[in-house]
Amino acid sequence: MAFVAHGLKCNSCGGQDSHVFYRKSKGPPACPECGGERSIDWSHGKFPGVGGDGIGSFTPIDMGVLGYCETREDYNRAVSVIEERFPGHRVEVDSETQTQKDTRIDERMHKQWVDRKSRNIDASLMSEVKEKGNAHQAEAKRKAIAQNKNPDAAMKAAGKKVGSVGKAAGSWGH
Repeated sequence: MAFVAHGLKCNSCGGQDSHVFYRKSKGPPACPECGGERSIDWSHGKFPGVGGDGIGSFTPIDMGVLGYCETREDYNRAVSVIEERFPGHRVEVDSETQTQKDTRIDERMHKQWVDRKSRNIDASLMSEVKEKGNAHQAEAKRKAIAQNKNPDAAMKAAGKKVGSVGKAAGSWGH
């Protein structure tokens, strides 16, 4: 019971219809003008489709405090809440081009780099800390296996002992 959408052309009168939705098992429906047989035709140059909100037709939007809207229904619900709280106002959604998004990401990464540099944390220091943490976890795993204990629990406990290079840097306990 599969359905298809095609552009159809009447073999008798030549009438064209760019969007016809029909059951694949029954074949193309008869021409509405003359009743003649129709065949698939793409000469109209349009892509046939179904209107409305299907899967993937709505671009997800982050509405801030109201949450992430993944469907049209979520979006309509969020807009109704805004209109209820602020009567007489409109909701305008600005789109973001890929260039603007890339620029915003680059600015964030640069700010992070400047912040780390101001605290004397560079990439080599971060890699050393990560390497030391991995070695500490591997050691804990080997000991746990030798003592017939759970190696995952030992690795998790060992991971908590190694210091962080993030905002809370300074606790370099081992």
